[in-house]
Amino acid sequence: MLKRIKNFFISLFSYDQSPERLSLAFCIGNYIAFSPFFGLHGIMAIVFSWLFGLNFAIMFAAAYGINNPWTAIPIYAADYFFGHWLVHSVLQLPTEYLTPLWMDSLS
Repeated sequence: MLKRIKNFFISLFSYDQSPERLSLAFCIGNYIAFSPFFGLHGIMAIVFSWLFGLNFAIMFAAAYGINNPWTAIPIYAADYFFGHWLVHSVLQLPTEYLTPLWMDSLS
């Protein structure tokens, strides 16, 4: 039984792929996990695995292993605070220059 499970995972992850292609699938999965398109991560994993011919299981596991409902809020909060720190403390840009013109008409 244990040998069948081991063979299943070996066939799932190898799938006639080289280590370079598996690592590329994992890296693209990480990119998907940190992308700001919340709710579209599954669709992005399907499209990217089909488009680049990469292993879907590795890409999906990387995307949802990092960014799941328990970690989404801390990831996006850290992203917001880092962006705020970068724009206001490091670059010292005022928000008036960064606000699009169409948003001025809303206030």
